[in-house]
Amino acid sequence: MNKKLLCVLCAGGLLAASAAAAETVHKVKKGDTLWDISRHYYGDNFQWPMIWKDNVIINDPDLIYPGQQFNVPGFLDDAETIRKDDSGLIRISAPENRKPMDTDPLESEKLINANARNSMETIFLNDIEVVRDNEPSANILNVEGEKSFATTRDRITINQGSGEGLNLGDTVVLYQKLSTLEKERAVYRIVGYAEVSEVRAETSDAIIYKSFNSIQKGYFAEKGNRPDLRSPKVFRKADTDIDGEIVYIPDSHRNTAQGYRVIVNVGSVERAKQGDKVSIYRETEENGRTRKDYIGEGQLILVGEEYSTAIIVTSLVEIHKGDSVNLTDIAVY
Repeated sequence: MNKKLLCVLCAGGLLAASAAAAETVHKVKKGDTLWDISRHYYGDNFQWPMIWKDNVIINDPDLIYPGQQFNVPGFLDDAETIRKDDSGLIRISAPENRKPMDTDPLESEKLINANARNSMETIFLNDIEVVRDNEPSANILNVEGEKSFATTRDRITINQGSGEGLNLGDTVVLYQKLSTLEKERAVYRIVGYAEVSEVRAETSDAIIYKSFNSIQKGYFAEKGNRPDLRSPKVFRKADTDIDGEIVYIPDSHRNTAQGYRVIVNVGSVERAKQGDKVSIYRETEENGRTRKDYIGEGQLILVGEEYSTAIIVTSLVEIHKGDSVNLTDIAVY
């Protein structure tokens, strides 16, 4: 571990450390914000989401109170950050320094090595959000033993059987509905996967083999497969007219940042595909003119016809719903 970092962590009250990661505890005092705490420990205000994600007691990152104690995750020697997820520790590359749009020229047709700018290998497609154009075809009728919640290895019954083409051994994707975007189109979260263990004419039983959240009676289900990720070999810079905006931020958050997912209204009908990257901009009105500043970068990880799920790869400021996006990096496989 870097000696300077070790000294800082020790001075901050290091409670536990390992070769892989370090954590300290910060006690909130009057006037503290996550923005300031992040700068104190990391020398970088924009790492505040790491602290937010690592502390479940923080319901709203804008509201923290004196006396609260927060874990502060540490850094690896190569300056990559570590954050915690349901699957454990995930490495995320440190953000690149980017300038506002008017000083950030895009070089058309330039190929960029994906090793330095690809986030695909760090993403776990677990409780991921996805936009569907229609409601999943089945519901969970009940959970074995009349439990309120189901988890891995529990048996569930769904209202779909051989009459709808369901077969023994099929994989069933389990969904929780989060929000309606327009008409029948809505945002769902994949909460788990189950394997069909018994098929009847109109209903079937399935065993949950992977769960990412508690699963309840009434949640949706549909025959399908687990989403795959392919890692691009290179990116091609391109000046495109494929524009959209961030239309949804999960978990009712008002803002988001590096390492978190969003929904954008850019999809395959506009020639976008998995792995492509979008630049994120903030538009503000100044003296009757619209100013457009570069504030971050996202990578498309699940692409639908008109909407895609993206992960924020870089954020220079907090990312808001309504911030605009433009496809600028084409993934080459």
